[in-house]
Amino acid sequence: MNRLNKTKAVTVAFSVSALALAAAPAHACYTVKFKNDSEHDVTAVWTAAGCAGIHKGIILVCEDKKVKVGETQSYNYNWGVTRPAVIPYVDIDSRGNAITLNKFWFYNNRFTENVELSNQSPDSCGHTYEITLSEDDVRNNSF
Repeated sequence: MNRLNKTKAVTVAFSVSALALAAAPAHACYTVKFKNDSEHDVTAVWTAAGCAGIHKGIILVCEDKKVKVGETQSYNYNWGVTRPAVIPYVDIDSRGNAITLNKFWFYNNRFTENVELSNQSPDSCGHTYEITLSEDDVRNNSF
């Protein structure tokens, strides 16, 4: 193999290696399950600093999923994201506008409502956290 072909081979090998690293999935750190025990289908929006999505005006979105009555959906937060929260909303009004409910912030080692902008994050990986939305949550926070 001549010198020019060796350089091309090294460049191609380096490029393929870089692409493989860039396409590698991020390390899942912890899971947050969202259970819908209300009488309404909802959309759950998992957010955190370090996520770059946008959903209906909500920023820092990691994932959004429809959660039908009685169902549970989950999201695996990647290592390195901070200040996680889950924002549920229902499409109740006659125009189909989203009515946002209380956010569930990570606070005191669990996800809880009625905490304004928590700066806390789980301190280690491997945990599963669960949030349950009740009909009382919907009634008390929607209207």
